Amino acid sequence: MTVAVAMRPDVEIAYWQKDGSVKIPITYQADDGTLVKDTIIPDDFIGLRWLKTGVVEPLLAESDRRKDFPRVRAKFIAYVHLWRQLRRGIAALPVAPPHVVREMRSTGQIPPAKPVYTIAGRPVMNFRVLWVAKGAERKEGLRRLARDLDGPQGEASGLFWFTHEAHYTDQPERVLEPVWQKARNDTWRPLLGA
Repeated sequence: MTVAVAMRPDVEIAYWQKDGSVKIPITYQADDGTLVKDTIIPDDFIGLRWLKTGVVEPLLAESDRRKDFPRVRAKFIAYVHLWRQLRRGIAALPVAPPHVVREMRSTGQIPPAKPVYTIAGRPVMNFRVLWVAKGAERKEGLRRLARDLDGPQGEASGLFWFTHEAHYTDQPERVLEPVWQKARNDTWRPLLGA
């Protein structure tokens, strides 16, 4: 990521918290009515700032180390619930300080009256989850799992972006290029638009 961002004159790394240092508490009701209390621990929490506008795109990143289906599925479900709660303004996360909210509103990043929550002290209105698999077959399995959570047009199908290491290991600058796929279709997408 560092190499790829350094090659772009329009973006910089605003923050990067590594190695599972961020812990996000989440409580939600499961489909069977059970109240689930969990903690999402992303491998990395990265903020990429557009230099022209100052807008920061928060990215939660996962290196696919988990082999067992139930744990990966549970993590997907927790991320979907976190995303829904942020969008609905009901997340049980700290709220951003008033001066941060004012600044974000003045730059048009958020609509009036929408709460701004923080993850690890960073304001977050929306996010994407990047999932880096070891190989192409595993990536496809993860995409199927996300799609199966709520259908090809569901939230999970767009929230998660997948790639595998061979796409950029030898050329790390390619990580921002069209080496990412959502679960909903087979379109290759760049991580950042122009």
